[in-house]
Amino acid sequence: MLDEVQTGNGRTGKYFAYQHSNARPDVLTTAKGLGNGFPVGACMVRGRANGLFGAGSHGSTYGGTPLASRVVHSV
Repeated sequence: MLDEVQTGNGRTGKYFAYQHSNARPDVLTTAKGLGNGFPVGACMVRGRANGLFGAGSHGSTYGGTPLASRVVHSV
């Protein structure tokens, strides 16, 4: 699991900081830069973590609203 809240979204020259290494996270979190100042966050999964969350089984204060989704799309 990698936390890219402060290092992700292009801040290191690649979209995520882990892309400068051979790391392959099963869980990755991001926020801040995702909304360019608008409060939004995301938790992405793959590999062994895929399938742990289903629709409606995970929520957050700053995720999933129509406005947040539009902001992320625009950014």
